[in-house]
Amino acid sequence: MTTPEPTLPQPQFGAHDYEIGSQAAGRQVTISALLALRPQVGDRYTIDRNNRICDLVVEEVSRGAGGRWNAQCRVSGPSGIDQ
Repeated sequence: MTTPEPTLPQPQFGAHDYEIGSQAAGRQVTISALLALRPQVGDRYTIDRNNRICDLVVEEVSRGAGGRWNAQCRVSGPSGIDQ
């Protein structure tokens, strides 16, 4: 008889595998993932990128290859993400 492997607790905010990329001179950000919960249009996020805090607003969500979701986000506020 084998002893079952102990299971690790889920992270507090769920499993995630986010990828973040910027485009359009730092004013647009794409967030994608397979395992993480899919965002909704209008959701707001704050990320730290290049030692800057950026506020994002989800404008469009779609399904990509392999079941990954893609969220197109707009940087809100005066500065872009790459500046």
